[in-house]
Amino acid sequence: MLSRTPFYSLALFTAVLQTFFGFLASFINGKSPLLYIFGKIAGAASIATWLWIGIL
Repeated sequence: MLSRTPFYSLALFTAVLQTFFGFLASFINGKSPLLYIFGKIAGAASIATWLWIGIL
């Protein structure tokens, strides 16, 4: 088994949670008129997190 540092494990866990909650939120039809902006922000944050993990 690979030995991971606690920071890497925390970053990986955070990325999985971000992706899961972003996917879940994409199916929620809210009443916010700016919902599309929040979806794009969540997607960008998830992509940035996965890129950072790829660098690590």
